[in-house]
Amino acid sequence: MFVVNNAIVTILISTLKLYHASPRPSWESSEVSTYKCYSEFGSPSGHTMMCTNFCIYIYFIYVVNASENNRLYKRLKTILPDKAIKFSAFMILAISTYYMGYSRILLGAHSINQVLYGFFLGLWTGVWFIFIVRKTLLLHLADIRDRKLTHSEIIYFCGYIFSILVIMNLVQVWFLHNQGYESKQKYLAVLQKCDSNLTEWEFDFENFWNGNISMLIFGAYTGFIFKYYYLERPINDLKQSWTLIQAIQKILIILAPRLVMMTITEAVPSIRKMDPVSFSFV
Repeated sequence: MFVVNNAIVTILISTLKLYHASPRPSWESSEVSTYKCYSEFGSPSGHTMMCTNFCIYIYFIYVVNASENNRLYKRLKTILPDKAIKFSAFMILAISTYYMGYSRILLGAHSINQVLYGFFLGLWTGVWFIFIVRKTLLLHLADIRDRKLTHSEIIYFCGYIFSILVIMNLVQVWFLHNQGYESKQKYLAVLQKCDSNLTEWEFDFENFWNGNISMLIFGAYTGFIFKYYYLERPINDLKQSWTLIQAIQKILIILAPRLVMMTITEAVPSIRKMDPVSFSFV
C-alpha cells in the first residue's frame, strides 16, 4: 500500500511541476543561493509534499490504527498510556514536516508559497489515499487473493490501470514540451551558469523521468495477480520458499513495465528534441 501511495504522490508532483512551470527563487534572484543546480520547476515543493504525505500515512496506519499485535506498540504501552503515545507520535511527525518545509526555504530551493502548496497537497493526498483509495484497493486485492475474479475481469482491470497510466505519461510528455516554454527560454541562461551542459530539451526532464515511476504500480499489480492466480500455491507463510524460477518470474513481472518505460525514455532521442510548438496529441 505504501509503495502505491508513494507512486501516486510522485506522479502528482511531477505532473504539477510540469503544468505550473513555476520558477524557483534562485532563478529569479541572484541573491538567493542554493546548494544544488535545479533544472526542474519548483511548484509544488516535492520534498514537503512527500514528507507530509508520508507522515500522514505513518500516523493513521501505524499509530491511530496500531494493532495490539504490533510489538513496538505493545512495548510502548507498557511505558506510556495510549493517548500519550499518539500525541508524542503526532508531535514528532508534525515537527518533521515543519522542518522539511523550513529547510527547503532555507536552502533556497523553494519559495514560501511553493512549500505551502506542497504541504496542503501532501495533506490532502494522504487523507484521500487512506480513507478512500486504500480501503477499496484492499478489497480488490482480497478478491484477487481469494481468486474471486474471473480471467476476463482480471484482463479488464489490467487494461484499465495500464490505460490510465499511459494517458498520465502522455500528459506529462505534452506538459514537458509545451508548458512553460517561454520560462525555459528565460531561465536557461541562468541555469547554464551552474550546469554548462544543460540544454533546452533537457530542461525539467527529471520530472518526466520521475513520473515514469507510475509504471511500478502496474508492475506490482500484475505481480500480485501472478502470485495468486498462476503459481501452484500462494506464498503466505514465511517458512515456505520460492523456487528460483518463481522468484525470477515475479521480479521480472514487477519491474518489466518500469524497465520498458525507462528504455523508451532513454532510447528515443526525439522525445527530447521535439518541436514544442508543433507537438500535440492532434
